[in-house]
Amino acid sequence: MEEAEYLCDRVMLLNAGRIIAIASPEELREASTKVERISVVVEGGSAEALAKQLRELPGVLSVNVKGSAMTVQAEKGAVRPAEIVELAAKAGCELRSLSYEKPTLSEVFRMLVRGGGA
Repeated sequence: MEEAEYLCDRVMLLNAGRIIAIASPEELREASTKVERISVVVEGGSAEALAKQLRELPGVLSVNVKGSAMTVQAEKGAVRPAEIVELAAKAGCELRSLSYEKPTLSEVFRMLVRGGGA
């Protein structure tokens, strides 16, 4: 799947001999999930205080904290980067990195086989 993700313009996903999707890897990643994963790394302040504030935002499904890093699972489009920056400042944290991660093609395939996604 990794090779297909980087080398192919279009892919066809099969499950039990049936076509379950045909599109570009990017189109599949965009259309197949209703949840986005946001990675946040902070310095100073309290990562736990920031995580608590993030959990209270509408559309946030979970926040996992490991030291100064956290992963936020939220409904697609529910959390804007500006909100995270503002909440980090309120928690006394300096934002070191903020990234929105898309699922891999392998994750997309697993979601489609399980019946999740779009």
